[in-house]
Amino acid sequence: MSEDADGAPRRLHPFAPVLNILRNAPSNVAGLLAAGAVAFQSIEWASPAIVIALAAAGGAIWLLFAWLAWRRFTYRVSADELVIERGIVSRHRRSIPRERVQDVAIEQGLLARMLGLARVRFETGGSETDEGLLECVSLEEARRLRMVVRGGEPRQRTASDTEEEEPEERLLYRLAPGRLLLFGLLSFSMLWVAALFGAVELFGGMFGAEIADLADWIEDSEAELRARITVQVVLGLVALAVVLGVLSGLARTVVRDFGFRLTSAEGRLRRVAGLLRRSETVVAIRRIQLGLVRRGGLTGAFGWGALAVQTLGGSNDASGRQRLAPFARREEIAELMAEAGLPAFERLALRPVSWRHVPRAMVHHVLLPALALGAAVFFFPPAWPILFLLPFLLGGALLGRRFHRYGLLPESFQVARGVLSQQDWVVPYGRIQTVTVRQGPLQRLLGVATVGVDTAGAAGLLRPDVTDVAEADAVALARELIERV
Repeated sequence: MSEDADGAPRRLHPFAPVLNILRNAPSNVAGLLAAGAVAFQSIEWASPAIVIALAAAGGAIWLLFAWLAWRRFTYRVSADELVIERGIVSRHRRSIPRERVQDVAIEQGLLARMLGLARVRFETGGSETDEGLLECVSLEEARRLRMVVRGGEPRQRTASDTEEEEPEERLLYRLAPGRLLLFGLLSFSMLWVAALFGAVELFGGMFGAEIADLADWIEDSEAELRARITVQVVLGLVALAVVLGVLSGLARTVVRDFGFRLTSAEGRLRRVAGLLRRSETVVAIRRIQLGLVRRGGLTGAFGWGALAVQTLGGSNDASGRQRLAPFARREEIAELMAEAGLPAFERLALRPVSWRHVPRAMVHHVLLPALALGAAVFFFPPAWPILFLLPFLLGGALLGRRFHRYGLLPESFQVARGVLSQQDWVVPYGRIQTVTVRQGPLQRLLGVATVGVDTAGAAGLLRPDVTDVAEADAVALARELIERV
C-alpha cells in the first residue's frame, strides 16, 4: 500500500459542518421548538421575542460547535497506519495499523450525491463499525483514499470517468428493474404499522391524543365496536393491511436495492446499490468467513433466495454481513458462492437434530408465548385477535426439526434452519475460530445440547448454531470440528 503524498493531516470537506447540521436539523429544530414552548408556558417573563432570541443564541452556539468539531477533526494515511484525531475539549487519537485496513467503502446520500460528496468507511477487522469513519469528503478524495489503501498510485479523475467504465471488472450479478419490482412486491413488510404508531406518537401530542388514549377509547367503546364489526369489515381491514404491507415492502426494497450490481476484479467483489443513499462496498474474497443463503416464506416458495457473506471486518449492515445477491435463483446463488470461494451447499448430505428438539420447541415457542399472549388479552381484551398466532407457533414447533439439519462436508460445515424463513450456512473449516457446546436447564433435562460455531468478525444473533443435538453427538461433533480446523 502507498501513503498520502505529503503525509500531512487532512480535514473533512468544508461543507461537512453544514451537511451535519442539515442531517440533524429535524431532531434539533424539534428540540428547540419544544424547549421554546415549555419556556413560554412556564416562565412568566418569557415573551415571544425573548424565546426567539434564546433560540437564535442556541442556534449560534450549535453552529460554533459544529465548526470547531470540523476544525479539530483530521485524518492521515501513512505507510504504517491510519490516524484519525478529533475532539474539541478532550482530544481522541485513533491509530489503525495499515495491515488491518482491508478496503474502503463509499456511501452517498441524496444530498451528498448532488454536492459530489461521500461518506468513507475504512474496512477493518475491528468490532466497531465506525472505527475508521470519515463522514464527509469529496467523491474524488474518497476514490483517492481507496487507491492509497490498495497500494495504487492516485490519479486525477476526469469528468468522463464513471463506475461503468472499469473494463477490468466482471459483472457477476445485477438486479434488473423488472426483478427489483417483483422482489418488492414479494417483500411483504409491516413497516407501515411502526410508521403509524410513530405518527400517532409524533403528531398526536399536538392534538392532545396519545396511543394510551386510543387504547382507553377502544376499551370504553368495546360494546359499540362489537356491534359494528362484521365479516365484511374484518375482511376489508385484512385486505387493507395486506395492501399496505405490499406497498411498504415495495418502497423499502426500491429505496434499498435500486441499481444493485455486483462485480469482480483482482480478488475483490464490489457492490453498488441504493436509491437515496448509494453505497459502494468492496469485499475482499480472502476475507470471507462464511456464506448464508436465506429464503423468505413467500420468495422461497417461488424459488428465490438471497446470498450474504460474513467478512473479517463485519459490515455496517444491521445483520453484520455483506449482501451479494438480495434476490436470485438457486443456480445464480451457486455460481456466486463459487466466485466467493465457498463450497456448494448440499442439503441432501445433512442429517436432522435430535427428536427431542420438538418438545423443547413446544415449551419455548408455544407454551411460553401462549402464556404471554394470554396475559396480554387478560389485561387488554380488545387484543384477542393476537391469539390467532398460536396455531402458527404450534406448526413452527412441530415442523422445526424437519428443516433443522447439519453436516460435516469434505470442505465445510453446513447448517440449515427455519420453517417459513429458511437459512443455509456454509462455513469453511479454515474459518472456524471457536466451537462451543452449551446447555440450558431444559436441554439438560432432555439430554441435548447446542453446538455453536464462531468465525472472525461474527455479529448479530443469526449464527450457524446446531440446536438440540444429543449430548454424546454434540461432544463428538465439537471434537470433529476442532480436528478439521
